[in-house]
Amino acid sequence: MPIPDSPYEDLKEDALPDGLLPDLPPGWIMPTAKGFFPPKEASKNITNTLKDVFRHPVTSYHQIDEEIRNNVFFERFRTLVKWDPAPEEQVKVLFHCKASKRLSDIFSQARKQNKRPSRIGPELWETLLALFDNPEEKNKREKAKENRA
Repeated sequence: MPIPDSPYEDLKEDALPDGLLPDLPPGWIMPTAKGFFPPKEASKNITNTLKDVFRHPVTSYHQIDEEIRNNVFFERFRTLVKWDPAPEEQVKVLFHCKASKRLSDIFSQARKQNKRPSRIGPELWETLLALFDNPEEKNKREKAKENRA
């Protein structure tokens, strides 16, 4: 049940009513059918979360232990933005989905540019490069590329 005076107490979970955009206080987000509103607020803070707490030698977000994803990554995100507590599970699912995609994008860009992201230390970067060069990982990327074509 939404808390009183919630900025989105009257909004439906799956869409904004009548196409109107809610006037949320700064730092507030809300889940929608396709992501978060406002998208830039959520996106910026998902990226900051990943950059602040990513310290894992993995090639995908889902290789990170679920407990760490929830108790470190999601909890860090919670300190950066606010939302109505009623859709907590929806926020968590959307966060993990968006974080997974964002980490994949960060890795893809870093591989293509052959440049270490600023908040990933040199030792972790060397480990990640070795993982990225693994034939199995290369094969997964090629299959994914074919599937997108």
